[in-house]
Amino acid sequence: MRTQRLWLCLPAIVLCDADGFLTLAGQPAAYWSGEFTAAREGHAVPAWFLTLHPVAFAAAGVPYLLLVVASVLWLPRC
Repeated sequence: MRTQRLWLCLPAIVLCDADGFLTLAGQPAAYWSGEFTAAREGHAVPAWFLTLHPVAFAAAGVPYLLLVVASVLWLPRC
């Protein structure tokens, strides 16, 4: 039964991946030259991860996605 709800996770995964991709694609050339303090992001938490490294920013989204997927699969239907 829970595996039938797996397709409900697809929009969250696609939108989260698209948001991360667009955020990384919108960074200036200085950011990609290794100057991570040149990151452009409006939200403080993702901006902090961007100043660490692009991989840190990408990895920060994984726990969030796991929480969303787990919620969709294990919470009872209303």
